[in-house]
Amino acid sequence: MNPETLLEIRELSKSLDGVPILHDISLEVRRGDFCGLIGPNGSGKTTLLRSVTGQLTVAEQRVSILGKDVATRGLEAKTCTGYAFEPNDLPPQLSGMQLLDFVGSLRGAPEMAGQIRELSQMLELSERLDDDLRTYSHGMKQKLGVMMALIGTPPLIVMDESLNGLDPVSAFRLKQYLLTLAQTGRSGILLSSHQLDSLERYCTRIIMMRDGRLVHEWTRAELEAEMAAKHTHLEEIFVDYLTNLPGQA
Repeated sequence: MNPETLLEIRELSKSLDGVPILHDISLEVRRGDFCGLIGPNGSGKTTLLRSVTGQLTVAEQRVSILGKDVATRGLEAKTCTGYAFEPNDLPPQLSGMQLLDFVGSLRGAPEMAGQIRELSQMLELSERLDDDLRTYSHGMKQKLGVMMALIGTPPLIVMDESLNGLDPVSAFRLKQYLLTLAQTGRSGILLSSHQLDSLERYCTRIIMMRDGRLVHEWTRAELEAEMAAKHTHLEEIFVDYLTNLPGQA
């Protein structure tokens, strides 16, 4: 395995309640990558990300993070991974600070106070960290989930539609923060989103899924060349690829 490889997925297939969801997925994310994962609803993006982060079980030798097999060394793999939990998955009886302290201790993150202050100021959540989550709005819970992913600056950061629900200022600051982590080689990012204009602007790679399969991938240079040749943007390219893939009416 390349020493810069953070995430390696090898021929991963996954069924839920007997229904096949993922089909033979192979993918790598390396340090410095800012990967955008796109696809229509039901394409398998969330199932893929939950398999990567250990929320869904996977077979041995299918998913590894920094060489640690998620199936057999799941706890070690999770300490290397920052995952932005969805708002509905957060325990309402705890405060924001209690959750951040818990995640930081699991990740072995030293000197958390400074980073918590930086992130909470960036996302405008500083004044509410000591409040119980039951008093948070959906957007505030989304921000806390993002902070939980970023605490300790883990090598691999995974976010599933984490831009949704954020106000424009917080969303902009988060994208800039993630871009800096990737550009400085501190982390690799795997972010699913329907906000194609943001992915077009920030990502170094765009990976498209449909029907549980990876159907296309662009590097930054390839995407820019295709947009220039067609005088268009990622949104139009995405729609064109989907409507012209085999199996589409």
